[in-house]
This record gives sequence, C-alpha cells and structure tokens, in this order.
Amino acid sequence: MKLPVKLAHKFYILIGVPLAFELVFVAVLVAHLNQLEVEARHFKKSSDIATTAEELYQKPTELQKCISHYIQTRDIGYFQKYKLFLQETRDKVKLLKTLTADDKGQLEHVMSIEKAADKTDAVLREFFQSVSNEAPAVAAVRLQQISLEFFPVVQEAQVSVLNVIKREKDIQKQFPENEDKIRSQMKTWLAAGVFFNILLAVVLALFFQRGTLRRLSVVMDNTDRLAAGRDLMPLISGSDEIAALDKVFHETARILKDSSRKERAVVENAKDVICSLDAEARFTKVSPASLDLWGYSREELINTYVIELVYPEDIASTAEMLSSLIGKESERPFEIRMRKKDGSLIYTLWSAHWSEFDHALFCVVHDITERKLLEEAIRANEARVRFILENMPVGLVVLSKEGVIDIVNPAMEQIFGYSAEELIGKRLVSLFPPGELDPQAATEDLYQKAIGHIYEREAVRKNGTAFPIHISITEFEFLEGRRFLGIILDVTERHEIERFKQEFLGVVSHELRTPLTSIRGSMKLMLVGALGPLSEQAQKALTIAERSATRLIGLVNDLLDMEKLEAGKMEMHFESIPIGPVVETSVESVKAFAEQHEVSIDVQNPGGTVFGDGDRLVQVLVNLLSNAIKYSPKGATATVAVVQHPDEIEVRVSDKGRGIPKTHINSLFQKFKQVERTDATKKGGTGLGLVICKAIIEQHLGTIGVESELGEGSTFWFRVPSSQRAPSEASKPMVYETGKPSAAADDKKSVGISAEIV
Repeated sequence: MKLPVKLAHKFYILIGVPLAFELVFVAVLVAHLNQLEVEARHFKKSSDIATTAEELYQKPTELQKCISHYIQTRDIGYFQKYKLFLQETRDKVKLLKTLTADDKGQLEHVMSIEKAADKTDAVLREFFQSVSNEAPAVAAVRLQQISLEFFPVVQEAQVSVLNVIKREKDIQKQFPENEDKIRSQMKTWLAAGVFFNILLAVVLALFFQRGTLRRLSVVMDNTDRLAAGRDLMPLISGSDEIAALDKVFHETARILKDSSRKERAVVENAKDVICSLDAEARFTKVSPASLDLWGYSREELINTYVIELVYPEDIASTAEMLSSLIGKESERPFEIRMRKKDGSLIYTLWSAHWSEFDHALFCVVHDITERKLLEEAIRANEARVRFILENMPVGLVVLSKEGVIDIVNPAMEQIFGYSAEELIGKRLVSLFPPGELDPQAATEDLYQKAIGHIYEREAVRKNGTAFPIHISITEFEFLEGRRFLGIILDVTERHEIERFKQEFLGVVSHELRTPLTSIRGSMKLMLVGALGPLSEQAQKALTIAERSATRLIGLVNDLLDMEKLEAGKMEMHFESIPIGPVVETSVESVKAFAEQHEVSIDVQNPGGTVFGDGDRLVQVLVNLLSNAIKYSPKGATATVAVVQHPDEIEVRVSDKGRGIPKTHINSLFQKFKQVERTDATKKGGTGLGLVICKAIIEQHLGTIGVESELGEGSTFWFRVPSSQRAPSEASKPMVYETGKPSAAADDKKSVGISAEIV
C-alpha cells in the first residue's frame, strides 16, 4: 500500500532526513567531546587536589623545624614564619574543601585535616605564650611535652592527607584509559555516520528519481503528445502534486478538445463569416456562413482576392485599409460595401487582427445592412422631427435643473424677439416680469406650477412689451441628466377672443335676453286673451312663437351659465342642507311639465344631509327630471331615488324611455351633444344642460354619470359629499374654478360617465 506523499512532503523528506541525521550525528560527537572535556576537568581537578595535599603533607615537618629554630635563637622571624606557614595551611585546607565539595569521602578527610590543623594551632599558640621568657632548654623540654599531645593529631592528619593523595592518584591513573575509550567510540561513530550518510543519499536519490523524475518525464511526454495531437499516457497514480498536475493536464487536454470541437461548431454555425487572409489578401479559410452572406461557398472563395467582392467605389479604400493591417499586429474595425453573388449590395463590418506567427489576417465579417438602413431611416426621421420642431407654431425650450435654457426652437425666437444665441444660457424666469423671489426660488415656483399643468402668466418681449403666455413643463431624463421640456404658447390672440366673447355675451345678456323676455310676456298675455280674443289660427301661430321664444331664452340662459362656470365666476353658497327639500322643490318645478307629457314622478327615500348649494342642486335635478319626462312614454313613471353612502349622498333619476346607445354615452356630457339630431327639434333643449350639470356637480367635489340599456330606459345619477365631509366654514360662499380637477373625480364605482368625461 503506497502512502499518499505529496511532492512538497518528498522535498521535505529529501532535505529533512539528511539534516536530521546530521543533527543526530553532530549531537553524538558533541556528547563525546563533552565527555572528554569532563574527564579532562576531572583529571585537572584531581591533580590540583593531589598537589595541594602533597604540599599539606610537607607542612608539619617545615613547621617543626621553624619551632626548633625559634627555641634556639628566639628569632622573631621564625615566629612570623610560623604564622605564615599556619595561614598557608589554612588556605590550602580551604582550597581542598572547595575542590572536594562534590566528593563526600574526600571531604571527610579534608575536614579531619582541618580539625587537626585547628587543634595544632591552639596547642602551639599556648606553647609560644608559655615559653616566650624561658630558657631554650626549658622550652625544648616544654616542646617535647606538648609534642606528645599534638603528634598523634598531626600523624592522623597526615594519614588523611595520604588517603586524599592516594584517591586522586587512582583517579589520575584511570584518565588515559577513559580517554582512549571515548576516542575509540568517536572513531566508530564517525565511520558509521559516513557510511549511513552515503547509504541515505543513495536511498533518497532512488526515492526521488522513482517518485518524481520518472513521473515528471511522463508529464513532459504528455506535453509532446498534446502538441502532436496524439493520445496522452494513462493518468499517473498517486495523490501528490505531480499526479494532480497530470490530472489537470488531462483535464486541460479534454477541455481543449471540447473547446476545439465547440470552436469548430461555432465557426461552422456562426452567422458571421469567420475567415483568414494571407499577406496578399486572399481567402485561405472561410466559414460556411459565406454562402448566406455573399452567396459563395467556401470552396469558391478559397484563394480568391477579397477585392473581387468589394463594391467598385470602395475598392481603393479597402485595399489601403487591408495593406495597413497586413504585417502589423494591430486590430480595428472597418466597414466595407460588398457585392453578393447575385450582384446585390450589402454593408459589412470587418474586425481583423494580423498574426505574425500564422502570417495571416484573421477576420470576422458581420452583416450590418439592416443597421445601415435603420440608421438612414433614423437620420431621415431626425430630419423630419427637426423640421417639425423648427416649424412648430409653439415655443419649445429645454431647461436645466436650475432653469437655464439649453435649446430653443425658432418659434421661441419669434415669440420673445431674441435670437437663439441670446436665449441659450439665460434663465427662463428672466423672460418674465421681475418678482419678489430670487431667480432660483422663482424657477422652483415655476416648476411646481407648470410641471404637468398649463400655467398662465405674463412674459416680456425683448422690446419690453408684456404679453400673456401658457406654459407647460415636462420632466425627462437626458444624456446629461435630468432636463425639463417647456412648451410656451403666446395667448395674446386668445385673450382678445375671450374679450370679444365677453363683450358678445354682455350684448346677448342685455340686448337680447331683455327684449326676448318682454316678447314672451306679451305673447302670454295675448294667449290668455288679455289683449282681446284671437282666431284659432292666430292662437296656434302665437303658441309656436311663444315656445320658440322660451327655447331661445333658455339657450341664452344656458350660454350665460356655461360661461360663468367656465370662467369660474358662478358664485355658490355651500352649507349643510337636507336633500329632501331639494328633491321636493325640483319635483314641484317640473310638475306641470310632467302633467303636460302625462308622466308621473315617484320619489323614494328623500332623506340625508348634503354639503352644497341648494339652488344649484335644484338646477341639476330639474334638468335631469326634465330629460326623464321628455324621453318617457305617456303613462310612464319617472323615479327619483336617494341613496345614502358613508360619505356621500347619491341621487338617481330613472326613466322608462328608449335608452341610450353605448356609442353615444361618452358624448352626452359634451357641449351641444344629443342622442339624435332630431331631438333638438322634437324634444327641445340646447345640448348644454348636462354639461352645466356636470360642471355644477364637479364644483361640489362630486361625480355624475349615466347607466342605460337600449329599450329599457336610462338612469342619470350624481353623488355629492354628505355633511360629514363638509369643511369647517360651510356657510361661507365659495367660488371654484371649473377647469380645476375635483378630488372626487377618481370615483368610478358606478358604470357610466364620471366627472372625468369631457
């Protein structure tokens, strides 16, 4: 079983094992050298002990001679010499104690020597004191007497010294034998180490050669096989880096084969033509896409010059382009117009790269005919758009976030009298009369009022004249960031028309309605016989005339009401009122009209309180009831029903008439629109009633609509806020701008026409 040894581990073994052996070998040699050093230190120490002991052994004899000379001569020098010998003895004993401190046996001998020396010192000190004044003969006798006391002590000390000397001499005799033994061991270790080192080097070399070099040669062989396109050697067994490398190499070879196969598949199936050209710009290899792109098969194109396929007008530029690429390792795309086999023109985009190794120009050719045609169409469209913008009768301006003009059209120059160069870079608010706000604040105020709305204000031309404009701004993202598109319309003529209309309505109101009212009054007097009896024919003619006058007065009143609503000048008094009286008043107002048409009116659940103008709600309800009566058959019943919702009151007026086609429902609340053209003649009406109703309900923040089925009648309804939703100042009259969208305009719970229908 082979151990999974990695290449790094083999390297560590190759380095570590010899290193470990060398360390062990050196450690053994160092240990033997240390042992020799220890033996040498022991020998020197033994020599020192023996020498010191021999010197101590001689001291008693020298001391005895010194004492004898002192007794005979009484020379103080001998006494001093005695003291010096005594001090030397003590020093040598002290030295012996130090040298034999680690040898208990020797230390005991030294201690006995020290005791003997101390005892001898005490005896001799007493002797010198006693004989200092005596005669030499007496001192000699005294010396003989004390010799009997310290002679045994000295003899015992000398025996101890001889024991120490003998012990150390024995140690010194063993040193040569021990030294020879250690040196012999060192020689043995040296011979064994050299042999084992050679053997280890051979084993590791074989191990590395078999486990590494041989397997590396397999990897190198696989490299040659891959380059030659031959099959690779089998995978190398093992789990080290070489086996992993060989595995990766096999995987790389597999991937390369797959990539080559995929590359061939891509080349074979690519829509773009992939080809190579030689140094003379002839096709050497071509993908099958050439048949679709140019109509030529690759067999037809091999060894063909590219120039032969180029559009005649582009031959020179193409030849120059190819010559600049061939032989230079550069890459850049370029476009060529070419001819297909059938002679048709196509646009192609070339991407080419010169390979010095292959000495060929590798190219990818993409058909961009559709893109070119699209670009031409875009350019034509841009020209059309530019023409439209430049000839639009309204001013167009592109603004930055700060309100600075970036782009203007000619209409802006005509409107304000400035050239485009003068307008670009100016703030748009600088074209308005000066105000209290600074330019930035004025710009923000303009954006707030004009984005998504039509904002009317006054502007100033270059010559200083003021004029009214309508401005609407739209926010959009541009390449440079957020921008704002402003549409500016000079409404001077519209204001003039509005003034003329007001003057006309004034004339209608004062010069037409008053005489018509007088004429209708006179006709009624004549019809009731107040001015005398009339013939039957005259009465019929007068009745027709009175009806026409009444309809004309109604038209004038509707026109005036419509104008007030559109101008926001119709005053309405809002308050919390019960809906019941409004319904009753409305029914009473049309009662005679209903009897004339033989139609009855049924009122259901007239309860609840609304927040609104009672007179205007009566006007709405009367109009809806009049329509219900007019379009109901004789003997039918028109229904007025009140439905209470959480925040609203809904009033529904239903009839059993002919119904309204779905195609006409969306136009009912437009001016002068009726279901059929003959309704104005047969049924009467101006076509403004529902428009006025819608405007009034919108000013109540409500909604109005219709539900109808052909042949089954119609139901007109409106919803207004109940008193629970009323503002705090309900009793104050409030005027609403009819053009302002109502908050309730989004309520589309019922099928029909909501307040959003125009």
